[in-house]
Amino acid sequence: MSNAPSSRQVIGWIAGVGGIVIATLAMRPSPDASVSGHASRVLVILLPAILGVTVARILLGRAGTILAVVATFVFAGVVLFHPVSDPIADEEVPKFETVYTLQERAAQGEPFRQMDGHWYQVKPWIARLLFF
Repeated sequence: MSNAPSSRQVIGWIAGVGGIVIATLAMRPSPDASVSGHASRVLVILLPAILGVTVARILLGRAGTILAVVATFVFAGVVLFHPVSDPIADEEVPKFETVYTLQERAAQGEPFRQMDGHWYQVKPWIARLLFF
């Protein structure tokens, strides 16, 4: 008897781990993740991830269940902590640069990021929901 995994197991693990990796793509800041459009961006990324984990659950049995539980926590983290980008209008940039420039503030860890030549305030969704 061989201890080699079956093709069903291999496909299950690839689908499940791939689904989790795909879900983490939503954690990258992007101008597309605006205050008004972030939900659709996260949903478009999470649907294939959920499909992959569902396939893994079906193909792997008990191991698939464990993978699905881990994926549930990863997906919840992605939904709560995915970045939301709020654009800063070019004429408002000086209001944010009272003492330090936005580049200096971003380098110090403040939630500012320059993408596509424009400045954005980038915060996790949960922070924006609870604090403004």
